[in-house]
Amino acid sequence: SQSLSNYLKKRIKKKIVTLYNPIRTEKKNNILRNNKIKNFSYIGNMGKAQNVELIVKSFIKSNITNSILNMCGDGNLLPNLSKKYYKKQIKWHGWISGIKLDKIIDKSDFLIVSLNNKGRQSHIIPSKIQTYFMSNRPIICISKGAVSSLIKFTKSGLVSENFKISSAVKIFKKSSKLTLKNKRQMGKNAYEFYLSNFRKEKIVSEFLKNI
Repeated sequence: SQSLSNYLKKRIKKKIVTLYNPIRTEKKNNILRNNKIKNFSYIGNMGKAQNVELIVKSFIKSNITNSILNMCGDGNLLPNLSKKYYKKQIKWHGWISGIKLDKIIDKSDFLIVSLNNKGRQSHIIPSKIQTYFMSNRPIICISKGAVSSLIKFTKSGLVSENFKISSAVKIFKKSSKLTLKNKRQMGKNAYEFYLSNFRKEKIVSEFLKNI
């Protein structure tokens, strides 16, 4: 991230350039439709650093009508949490990829990122953000640091910078009231940033220019 580059520039007297991680398979997802059931989707590792239980608790407490929370991924918290929060509106998919994952992203109204990042970790942007931006979908961000700064800068979603359930609930409720036009604009902002910064050609070009 640029935040990490700035951090290093203060400590290392070398030329430092920001290069993002490329995405293995690049593609464009369909434009967001007006779905009867609102789909919120978390994709990635399920460990303590990701505040997975906070996501689930906040979604349940927000009590959004006609909504589903898709939890996609694997990790040490998955077995216990999937049993503890075994509810109709929460879908525990486990680790999925390819067409199955594409289908979930395609019907998602929002993609969720949550990180309990501290210290130098707060300067790191997880690779899932590149995929989220490519997906042409708005983002719910529960995090501090470089991730939240990027979402705010690009106007690609809604941000909560503290880890209180009450704050996350407000974000979920606010997201449910956004118009289709608002959500599409956030998704468009994310996708345009992806085109300008996260595509392989752009990253390779920057690398070659600076070596």
